Amino acid sequence: MKAQTEPRSVGPTPRGRLIAALKGETPDRIPFSCYDSLVPQSETVRRELFELGLVSLNRLHPFRFRYRNVEFIQEDKTEDGEPVRVKSFTTPVGVIWQKNVFDPGYHSEWPVKHYVTAPEDYDILEYVFRDEFYEPDLEGFLAADRQYGPNGLALPRAADPPYQELWRRFTGLERFCFDLNDHRKKIESIFDAMDDRRRRMWEIVAAMPSDFCCSGGNISEDMVSPPVFEKYLAPHFAEEARIMRRAGKRTMNHMDGRLHNLLDAIGDSEVDIVEAFTPPPNGNLSVRDARRRWKGKVLSINFPSSVHLADNRTIRETTVSLLEEAAPGNGFVVGITEDVPAFVIERSLRAIATTLNEV
Repeated sequence: MKAQTEPRSVGPTPRGRLIAALKGETPDRIPFSCYDSLVPQSETVRRELFELGLVSLNRLHPFRFRYRNVEFIQEDKTEDGEPVRVKSFTTPVGVIWQKNVFDPGYHSEWPVKHYVTAPEDYDILEYVFRDEFYEPDLEGFLAADRQYGPNGLALPRAADPPYQELWRRFTGLERFCFDLNDHRKKIESIFDAMDDRRRRMWEIVAAMPSDFCCSGGNISEDMVSPPVFEKYLAPHFAEEARIMRRAGKRTMNHMDGRLHNLLDAIGDSEVDIVEAFTPPPNGNLSVRDARRRWKGKVLSINFPSSVHLADNRTIRETTVSLLEEAAPGNGFVVGITEDVPAFVIERSLRAIATTLNEV
Protein backbone atom coordinates (compact mmCIF):
# COMPACT_ATOMS: atom_id res chain seq x y z
CA MET A 1 0.00 0.00 0.00
CA LYS A 2 1.50 3.34 -1.04
CA ALA A 3 1.22 6.21 1.41
CA GLN A 4 -0.97 9.21 0.68
CA THR A 5 1.12 12.29 0.05
CA GLU A 6 0.83 16.00 0.64
CA PRO A 7 3.29 18.46 -0.96
CA ARG A 8 5.63 19.92 1.63
CA SER A 9 8.94 21.65 1.12
CA VAL A 10 12.06 19.63 1.91
CA GLY A 11 14.48 22.37 0.86
CA PRO A 12 16.96 24.23 3.07
CA THR A 13 14.51 24.80 5.93
CA PRO A 14 14.94 23.29 9.40
CA ARG A 15 12.23 20.77 8.54
CA GLY A 16 13.77 20.02 5.17
CA ARG A 17 17.21 19.47 6.71
CA LEU A 18 15.76 17.05 9.23
CA ILE A 19 13.90 15.04 6.59
CA ALA A 20 17.02 14.89 4.43
CA ALA A 21 19.17 13.69 7.32
CA LEU A 22 16.62 11.05 8.36
CA LYS A 23 16.77 9.75 4.80
CA GLY A 24 20.55 9.38 5.13
CA GLU A 25 21.39 12.44 3.08
CA THR A 26 23.79 15.31 3.86
CA PRO A 27 21.96 18.60 4.39
CA ASP A 28 23.76 21.95 4.31
CA ARG A 29 23.65 22.02 8.13
CA ILE A 30 23.27 19.35 10.80
CA PRO A 31 19.62 19.48 11.89
CA PHE A 32 18.57 20.04 15.49
CA SER A 33 15.30 18.58 16.77
CA CYS A 34 13.50 18.40 20.09
CA TYR A 35 10.39 16.52 21.11
CA ASP A 36 7.51 18.97 21.04
CA SER A 37 6.57 18.14 24.63
CA LEU A 38 10.03 19.23 25.78
CA VAL A 39 10.26 22.53 23.91
CA PRO A 40 9.69 25.43 26.37
CA GLN A 41 6.10 26.68 26.29
CA SER A 42 6.91 30.40 26.20
CA GLU A 43 5.97 31.69 22.74
CA THR A 44 8.85 34.14 22.82
CA VAL A 45 11.37 31.41 23.63
CA ARG A 46 9.90 29.04 21.05
CA ARG A 47 10.08 31.73 18.36
CA GLU A 48 13.72 32.42 19.20
CA LEU A 49 14.64 28.74 19.11
CA PHE A 50 12.81 28.22 15.82
CA GLU A 51 14.70 31.15 14.33
CA LEU A 52 17.91 29.39 15.39
CA GLY A 53 16.80 26.32 13.42
CA LEU A 54 15.20 24.06 16.03
CA VAL A 55 12.61 21.58 14.73
CA SER A 56 9.72 20.60 16.98
CA LEU A 57 9.34 16.84 16.58
CA ASN A 58 5.96 15.28 17.29
CA ARG A 59 5.76 11.47 17.37
CA LEU A 60 2.13 10.46 17.54
CA HIS A 61 -0.24 7.62 16.81
CA PRO A 62 -2.11 8.65 13.64
CA PHE A 63 -5.23 6.90 14.88
CA ARG A 64 -7.58 6.87 17.83
CA PHE A 65 -7.76 3.94 20.23
CA ARG A 66 -11.27 2.54 20.50
CA TYR A 67 -12.86 -0.39 22.36
CA ARG A 68 -15.95 -2.48 21.77
CA ASN A 69 -16.56 -3.92 25.24
CA VAL A 70 -13.94 -2.15 27.36
CA GLU A 71 -14.26 1.14 29.21
CA PHE A 72 -11.08 3.21 29.62
CA ILE A 73 -11.14 5.99 32.23
CA GLN A 74 -8.42 8.49 33.12
CA GLU A 75 -8.81 10.62 36.26
CA ASP A 76 -6.55 13.36 37.63
CA LYS A 77 -6.63 13.54 41.41
CA THR A 78 -4.71 14.95 44.36
CA GLU A 79 -3.20 12.73 47.05
CA ASP A 80 -1.38 14.25 50.03
CA GLY A 81 -1.30 17.54 48.17
CA GLU A 82 0.37 16.05 45.07
CA PRO A 83 -1.21 15.44 41.65
CA VAL A 84 -1.71 11.84 40.56
CA ARG A 85 -3.24 10.30 37.46
CA VAL A 86 -5.26 7.09 37.66
CA LYS A 87 -6.02 5.07 34.52
CA SER A 88 -8.29 2.04 34.44
CA PHE A 89 -9.64 -0.57 32.03
CA THR A 90 -13.01 -2.07 32.95
CA THR A 91 -13.76 -5.27 31.03
CA PRO A 92 -16.28 -8.14 31.23
CA VAL A 93 -13.51 -10.25 32.78
CA GLY A 94 -12.29 -7.76 35.39
CA VAL A 95 -10.66 -4.40 36.07
CA ILE A 96 -7.01 -3.35 35.96
CA TRP A 97 -5.69 0.08 36.88
CA GLN A 98 -2.51 2.13 37.10
CA LYS A 99 -1.49 5.15 39.18
CA ASN A 100 1.05 7.68 37.92
CA VAL A 101 2.83 10.53 39.66
CA PHE A 102 4.56 13.56 38.15
CA ASP A 103 8.26 14.28 38.60
CA PRO A 104 8.67 17.86 39.90
CA GLY A 105 12.02 18.46 38.17
CA TYR A 106 11.14 17.10 34.73
CA HIS A 107 7.32 17.32 34.78
CA SER A 108 7.17 13.78 33.37
CA GLU A 109 4.67 11.05 34.31
CA TRP A 110 5.76 7.82 36.01
CA PRO A 111 3.78 4.79 37.26
CA VAL A 112 3.95 3.92 40.94
CA LYS A 113 1.31 1.20 40.61
CA HIS A 114 1.17 -0.89 37.42
CA TYR A 115 -1.83 -2.42 35.67
CA VAL A 116 -0.56 -5.96 36.23
CA THR A 117 0.07 -6.89 39.86
CA ALA A 118 -0.93 -10.59 39.79
CA PRO A 119 -0.86 -13.39 37.17
CA GLU A 120 -4.63 -13.25 36.65
CA ASP A 121 -4.34 -9.62 35.53
CA TYR A 122 -2.77 -10.83 32.27
CA ASP A 123 -6.14 -12.34 31.30
CA ILE A 124 -7.77 -8.92 31.67
CA LEU A 125 -4.98 -7.19 29.77
CA GLU A 126 -5.22 -9.72 26.94
CA TYR A 127 -8.94 -9.03 26.70
CA VAL A 128 -8.14 -5.30 26.37
CA PHE A 129 -5.66 -5.92 23.54
CA ARG A 130 -8.00 -8.18 21.59
CA ASP A 131 -10.97 -5.84 22.09
CA GLU A 132 -9.02 -2.77 20.94
CA PHE A 133 -9.47 -1.29 17.45
CA TYR A 134 -8.25 1.87 15.74
CA GLU A 135 -9.83 4.74 13.83
CA PRO A 136 -7.38 6.41 11.40
CA ASP A 137 -6.92 10.10 12.15
CA LEU A 138 -5.43 11.55 8.97
CA GLU A 139 -6.68 15.07 9.65
CA GLY A 140 -5.26 15.07 13.16
CA PHE A 141 -1.91 13.86 11.87
CA LEU A 142 -1.79 16.47 9.09
CA ALA A 143 -2.76 19.23 11.54
CA ALA A 144 0.12 18.24 13.83
CA ASP A 145 2.46 18.15 10.85
CA ARG A 146 1.44 21.65 9.77
CA GLN A 147 1.45 23.18 13.23
CA TYR A 148 4.92 24.74 13.17
CA GLY A 149 5.41 25.04 9.43
CA PRO A 150 9.09 24.85 8.43
CA ASN A 151 10.07 24.24 12.07
CA GLY A 152 7.88 21.21 12.74
CA LEU A 153 7.65 17.57 11.74
CA ALA A 154 5.11 14.95 12.75
CA LEU A 155 6.14 11.29 12.62
CA PRO A 156 3.53 8.51 12.64
CA ARG A 157 4.10 6.18 15.54
CA ALA A 158 3.18 2.52 15.32
CA ALA A 159 3.60 -0.35 17.75
CA ASP A 160 6.53 -0.84 20.11
CA PRO A 161 8.19 -4.26 20.31
CA PRO A 162 5.84 -6.30 22.57
CA TYR A 163 8.69 -7.45 24.81
CA GLN A 164 9.55 -3.83 25.63
CA GLU A 165 6.04 -2.39 25.70
CA LEU A 166 4.69 -4.99 28.12
CA TRP A 167 7.10 -4.29 30.95
CA ARG A 168 7.40 -0.56 30.33
CA ARG A 169 3.69 0.24 30.15
CA PHE A 170 1.85 -2.50 31.97
CA THR A 171 3.86 -4.65 34.40
CA GLY A 172 7.09 -3.00 35.48
CA LEU A 173 10.41 -4.75 34.94
CA GLU A 174 10.58 -6.85 38.12
CA ARG A 175 7.11 -8.36 37.73
CA PHE A 176 7.77 -9.04 34.03
CA CYS A 177 11.05 -10.85 34.69
CA PHE A 178 9.50 -13.15 37.28
CA ASP A 179 6.40 -13.83 35.19
CA LEU A 180 8.40 -14.55 32.06
CA ASN A 181 9.89 -17.45 34.01
CA ASP A 182 6.98 -18.48 36.24
CA HIS A 183 3.99 -17.81 33.94
CA ARG A 184 5.46 -18.15 30.47
CA LYS A 185 2.22 -19.38 28.87
CA LYS A 186 0.41 -16.23 29.98
CA ILE A 187 3.24 -14.05 28.64
CA GLU A 188 3.27 -15.91 25.32
CA SER A 189 -0.50 -15.51 25.01
CA ILE A 190 -0.16 -11.78 25.70
CA PHE A 191 2.59 -11.52 23.08
CA ASP A 192 0.29 -13.21 20.57
CA ALA A 193 -2.42 -10.62 21.27
CA MET A 194 0.13 -7.80 20.98
CA ASP A 195 1.42 -9.21 17.68
CA ASP A 196 -2.09 -8.99 16.26
CA ARG A 197 -2.57 -5.43 17.49
CA ARG A 198 0.79 -4.16 16.15
CA ARG A 199 0.00 -5.48 12.66
CA ARG A 200 -3.30 -3.58 12.72
CA MET A 201 -1.37 -0.43 13.70
CA TRP A 202 1.19 -0.95 10.94
CA GLU A 203 -1.55 -1.14 8.33
CA ILE A 204 -2.77 2.35 9.27
CA VAL A 205 0.68 3.87 9.63
CA ALA A 206 1.78 2.52 6.24
CA ALA A 207 -0.95 4.62 4.59
CA MET A 208 -0.01 7.87 6.33
CA PRO A 209 1.64 10.72 4.34
CA SER A 210 5.11 10.42 5.80
CA ASP A 211 8.45 8.98 4.76
CA PHE A 212 8.92 7.42 8.18
CA CYS A 213 7.46 5.06 10.77
CA CYS A 214 8.67 5.35 14.34
CA SER A 215 8.29 3.24 17.45
CA GLY A 216 9.50 3.35 21.02
CA GLY A 217 11.75 0.71 22.40
CA ASN A 218 13.83 2.31 25.14
CA ILE A 219 16.48 -0.27 24.34
CA SER A 220 19.35 -0.72 26.78
CA GLU A 221 21.78 -3.58 27.39
CA ASP A 222 20.90 -3.46 31.10
CA MET A 223 17.55 -5.07 30.28
CA VAL A 224 18.02 -6.45 26.76
CA SER A 225 20.89 -8.86 26.20
CA PRO A 226 22.03 -9.73 22.65
CA PRO A 227 20.16 -13.12 22.78
CA VAL A 228 16.99 -11.38 24.00
CA PHE A 229 17.36 -8.80 21.22
CA GLU A 230 17.70 -11.52 18.62
CA LYS A 231 14.74 -13.54 19.94
CA TYR A 232 12.20 -10.86 20.80
CA LEU A 233 13.14 -7.58 19.09
CA ALA A 234 14.89 -8.34 15.80
CA PRO A 235 11.84 -10.19 14.35
CA HIS A 236 9.64 -7.19 15.19
CA PHE A 237 12.02 -4.81 13.41
CA ALA A 238 12.31 -7.11 10.40
CA GLU A 239 8.55 -7.44 9.93
CA GLU A 240 8.02 -3.71 10.44
CA ALA A 241 10.73 -2.90 7.89
CA ARG A 242 9.19 -5.20 5.27
CA ILE A 243 5.79 -3.56 5.63
CA MET A 244 7.06 0.00 5.72
CA ARG A 245 9.53 -0.33 2.86
CA ARG A 246 6.69 -1.51 0.61
CA ALA A 247 5.00 1.79 1.53
CA GLY A 248 8.16 3.80 0.84
CA LYS A 249 8.93 4.43 4.50
CA ARG A 250 12.04 4.17 6.64
CA THR A 251 11.76 2.73 10.16
CA MET A 252 12.95 4.45 13.31
CA ASN A 253 13.29 3.02 16.82
CA HIS A 254 13.94 4.77 20.13
CA MET A 255 17.15 3.28 21.60
CA ASP A 256 18.14 5.60 24.42
CA GLY A 257 20.10 3.33 26.76
CA ARG A 258 23.50 1.70 27.05
CA LEU A 259 24.18 0.00 23.72
CA HIS A 260 27.82 -1.10 23.63
CA ASN A 261 27.00 -4.79 24.09
CA LEU A 262 24.25 -4.52 21.47
CA LEU A 263 26.50 -2.94 18.85
CA ASP A 264 26.43 -5.95 16.51
CA ALA A 265 22.80 -6.91 17.18
CA ILE A 266 21.58 -3.43 16.30
CA GLY A 267 23.94 -3.24 13.34
CA ASP A 268 22.48 -6.47 11.93
CA SER A 269 18.87 -5.42 12.56
CA GLU A 270 16.50 -3.98 9.96
CA VAL A 271 16.08 -0.66 11.79
CA ASP A 272 16.88 2.22 9.42
CA ILE A 273 17.16 5.01 11.99
CA VAL A 274 18.55 4.55 15.50
CA GLU A 275 16.83 7.35 17.38
CA ALA A 276 17.54 8.77 20.84
CA PHE A 277 21.03 7.23 20.73
CA THR A 278 22.76 8.63 23.83
CA PRO A 279 26.55 8.97 23.65
CA PRO A 280 28.91 9.25 26.64
CA PRO A 281 29.06 10.42 29.35
CA ASN A 282 25.54 9.01 29.83
CA GLY A 283 25.67 6.22 27.26
CA ASN A 284 28.52 3.75 26.82
CA LEU A 285 28.87 3.75 23.03
CA SER A 286 30.48 6.60 21.12
CA VAL A 287 29.07 8.21 18.00
CA ARG A 288 32.32 7.30 16.22
CA ASP A 289 32.06 3.58 17.03
CA ALA A 290 28.36 3.45 16.18
CA ARG A 291 28.95 5.10 12.81
CA ARG A 292 31.74 2.66 12.00
CA ARG A 293 29.61 -0.41 12.71
CA TRP A 294 26.16 0.77 11.63
CA LYS A 295 26.88 1.47 7.99
CA GLY A 296 23.79 2.67 6.18
CA LYS A 297 21.87 3.51 9.36
CA VAL A 298 20.91 7.04 10.32
CA LEU A 299 21.95 8.15 13.80
CA SER A 300 19.56 10.57 15.47
CA ILE A 301 21.10 11.22 18.86
CA ASN A 302 19.91 12.47 22.21
CA PHE A 303 22.31 15.16 23.37
CA PRO A 304 23.78 13.65 26.58
CA SER A 305 21.45 14.71 29.36
CA SER A 306 24.00 15.45 32.06
CA VAL A 307 25.75 18.01 29.85
CA HIS A 308 22.68 20.25 29.92
CA LEU A 309 23.70 21.09 33.50
CA ALA A 310 27.15 22.28 32.41
CA ASP A 311 28.15 25.80 31.40
CA ASN A 312 27.70 27.06 27.84
CA ARG A 313 31.34 26.49 26.97
CA THR A 314 31.10 22.80 27.85
CA ILE A 315 27.84 22.47 25.93
CA ARG A 316 29.49 24.02 22.89
CA GLU A 317 32.59 21.81 23.15
CA THR A 318 30.42 18.70 23.50
CA THR A 319 28.38 19.68 20.45
CA VAL A 320 31.51 20.24 18.36
CA SER A 321 32.99 16.93 19.51
CA LEU A 322 29.83 15.05 18.52
CA LEU A 323 29.92 16.62 15.07
CA GLU A 324 33.56 15.63 14.63
CA GLU A 325 32.75 12.03 15.51
CA ALA A 326 29.82 12.04 13.08
CA ALA A 327 31.82 13.44 10.16
CA PRO A 328 31.21 13.69 7.24
CA GLY A 329 27.71 14.39 8.58
CA ASN A 330 25.37 12.40 6.36
CA GLY A 331 22.45 10.76 8.13
CA PHE A 332 23.09 12.50 11.44
CA VAL A 333 20.72 14.46 13.69
CA VAL A 334 21.34 16.19 17.01
CA GLY A 335 18.20 15.86 19.07
CA ILE A 336 16.64 16.21 22.50
CA THR A 337 14.60 13.09 23.21
CA GLU A 338 14.91 12.70 26.98
CA ASP A 339 13.81 14.83 29.91
CA VAL A 340 15.83 17.96 30.65
CA PRO A 341 15.53 19.88 33.95
CA ALA A 342 13.16 22.79 33.35
CA PHE A 343 15.54 25.32 34.88
CA VAL A 344 18.27 24.75 32.25
CA ILE A 345 16.50 23.71 29.07
CA GLU A 346 16.14 27.17 27.49
CA ARG A 347 19.81 28.00 27.95
CA SER A 348 21.01 24.60 26.78
CA LEU A 349 18.84 24.48 23.66
CA ARG A 350 19.97 27.97 22.73
CA ALA A 351 23.65 27.05 23.20
CA ILE A 352 23.37 23.86 21.10
CA ALA A 353 21.43 25.60 18.31
CA THR A 354 23.86 28.50 18.20
CA THR A 355 26.82 26.13 17.93
CA LEU A 356 25.21 24.12 15.13
CA ASN A 357 24.70 27.37 13.20
CA GLU A 358 28.31 28.47 13.66
CA VAL A 359 30.36 25.35 12.98
